[in-house]
Amino acid sequence: MVFLQYSIMSRSVFLLITLFFVSAFAQNTGAQEALFTVRGMLIDKQTKEPLFGASVSFESENEKIVGVTADAQGMFTLEKIPAGKYKVSASFIGYNQLVISKVEVANENNSFITLELESSLTKLNEVVVSETKRGGDNAPINSMAVISARSFNAEESEMVAASLGDPGRLALSYAGVRGQSDILNGIVVRGNAPKGVMWRVEGVEVPSPNHFSQEGYGAGAICMMSGQVIGTSDFYTGAFPSEYGNAMSAVFDVKLKKGDTQKRHYFLQAGMMGFEGGTEGPFTKNKKASYLINYRYSTLAVFEKMGMDIGNTITAYQDLTFKLNLPTTKAGTFTVFGVGGQSKLTVSEQNRRNTKTKEKVKTYDMALTGLSNAYSLNEKNVLKTTLLFAANRERLDKDEVSRGTGASVPSYRLGGSNMYFRTVVQVDSRLSSRSSLRSGIITSNMRFNIDDLYDAARNTGEYKAVGLTYTLQAFSQWKYLLTEKLTLHTGMHFIYFGLNGNFNIEPRAALTWQINKKQSVAVAAGLHSKLEALANYMVHEPWTGSTPNADVDFTKAAQTGVSYEIIPVKHLKLKTELYFQYLYSVPISTDEGSSFSILNSQDRYTTNVLVNKGRGMNYGIELTLEKTFAKNYYILANGSLFESKYYAADGIWRNSRYNTNFITSLTAGKDFIFGKTNNWTFGLNGRVLWSGGERTEPSAFEDQVTNYFRVDTRMSIARQRENVKWIFAIDVQNASNRKNESTLDEIQSTGILPVLSFRIDL
Repeated sequence: MVFLQYSIMSRSVFLLITLFFVSAFAQNTGAQEALFTVRGMLIDKQTKEPLFGASVSFESENEKIVGVTADAQGMFTLEKIPAGKYKVSASFIGYNQLVISKVEVANENNSFITLELESSLTKLNEVVVSETKRGGDNAPINSMAVISARSFNAEESEMVAASLGDPGRLALSYAGVRGQSDILNGIVVRGNAPKGVMWRVEGVEVPSPNHFSQEGYGAGAICMMSGQVIGTSDFYTGAFPSEYGNAMSAVFDVKLKKGDTQKRHYFLQAGMMGFEGGTEGPFTKNKKASYLINYRYSTLAVFEKMGMDIGNTITAYQDLTFKLNLPTTKAGTFTVFGVGGQSKLTVSEQNRRNTKTKEKVKTYDMALTGLSNAYSLNEKNVLKTTLLFAANRERLDKDEVSRGTGASVPSYRLGGSNMYFRTVVQVDSRLSSRSSLRSGIITSNMRFNIDDLYDAARNTGEYKAVGLTYTLQAFSQWKYLLTEKLTLHTGMHFIYFGLNGNFNIEPRAALTWQINKKQSVAVAAGLHSKLEALANYMVHEPWTGSTPNADVDFTKAAQTGVSYEIIPVKHLKLKTELYFQYLYSVPISTDEGSSFSILNSQDRYTTNVLVNKGRGMNYGIELTLEKTFAKNYYILANGSLFESKYYAADGIWRNSRYNTNFITSLTAGKDFIFGKTNNWTFGLNGRVLWSGGERTEPSAFEDQVTNYFRVDTRMSIARQRENVKWIFAIDVQNASNRKNESTLDEIQSTGILPVLSFRIDL
């Protein structure tokens, strides 16, 4: 896969670069302390109207606080802010306080922030909201989410060891989350298959935005969206709010950053993972319209084009992300956004007698572009409309080439593509001082194409399908403050599948109790459902031409969870959560002696004839201890004990493929600030992952591979000057060089993998 060649190239310079870090750490400088200007906007989360007089403050690592109030346009400016990481707090009479941790100020790059405050549901003259509110610094930005949810941002994805700016790799530090392998960025959440993870960009479901993805595996090697473009976003592991449909495992709800409206910025980065560049800023001075654009190209692809010999495995990828923010005076705010990526893997292997070469080429391309508009209907209602077009395609070719004659014999040709046109119309309404309502309609028109040919020389198998279909979803969710400490969330989601007329109605409810400023309890329950990959419904059986699974229903689940959270002291949070997920209407084989269940499948589609009579269960307990970033360090420790079972046509309850029984992780880091003017930063970050091994299919998932164990480290050195900042980093994945086993075909551990990078912000 994509990381195999990086390992050899990185190790050869690892020792040399380590010496550089030691040397740089010993330096000092007499330059003047770099001071910057931070700009931003404070707006109402629902109406998007500016909040005149709202206040914002930055809390530095030494507890120094600086603050300012917003002007008539909701704009604020903080001047002479030293470089560093800050906790940002924003407040306004009648609104809940907003707290965001780990906001970095560096060379005024990414120094424009938009803060959306939510109206409090208490009387205006009684509003006193503490920063110890439920969720603390990592509370989800979606006010309707109360359980199994947290926010993440670019600073986290860059700081955590071996995350490489990738949300999937970052999520390995969260409770109940396990990786698929050392190479892939797919995640197993609470015993659910990685293919069950849903990605949303700017509020709309999108195809897998990961390089080298393969449908069925549910992931790839690295996210197509660089950490440089991801704003504060939400990650869910269960009991989703009503607006989330067609999802049961987990959701990445990614928001792209908005470009600075005051000043242009540029950045360049080079490393073993790729070359990257980006820019952001206003289109014209004194206007609120802004842009952000980022491009990345793989390092090995550059070396190949230069004619260098990089072995028998060649990986190449590139991606582009952009966002244009276009506010108007009368028509609301328009946003144009897009993400696109291409990836290709080529492997050549000679047989033992050197008479033939096996050649395998895998490609995955994905692109999406969207247009959204947020329009304030009146002071209590906001209409948001989003249109999105997306497409993805994958191809896997394998040949045997004779070295004597050059003749090529195809082993198989696997190809597929999908196109989506989706619309989301959503209305946020403030009904009263105590209640708010969010309702919407989601339409998705889909075209799919499967063209697979196995053992083409003997013409033994051909699977094809081309079709059009659609889904229709509608949702409504209501938030009501019963008392000042007790909040009720209720809602409903409806989904309809146009291909076969199946539909599902999904009631959901949650209740939160803020016991006091330091303790809270939440409980949530609801029904959920998910479609399998479209090919499962429409692939033609090669010998009869029939589509036996066209009428298969959704996989469905009832989920419930309860959590308790306490913040004993400032910046420290302890949380425990119990959850239970009962799966039903699961597609299984019609063969009464079969143990097949779609819950364990890792293929793009199945040729089994299916019936919705299977079941499954995932239940467990999670414990999280988190010290948020303050005083220049952070700690995040998680432990999870769980069971994952399934029931198939043979009438036996078995362990699922992903029943690893336990997952633990410890993530920590510290910044050392030095130099006469504190403009040098040396960062040390580490992560330890330990979990049970996945279960193997030949034993009907009774046997397990060995326990998974991995140590990741990151060292970085950064220097801040008035007009430029640079940072040099070494991320070492699997620092203990452990050879972790994988149940995925052809996926092997790379061992220790150093990844070097150098970045400069202008």
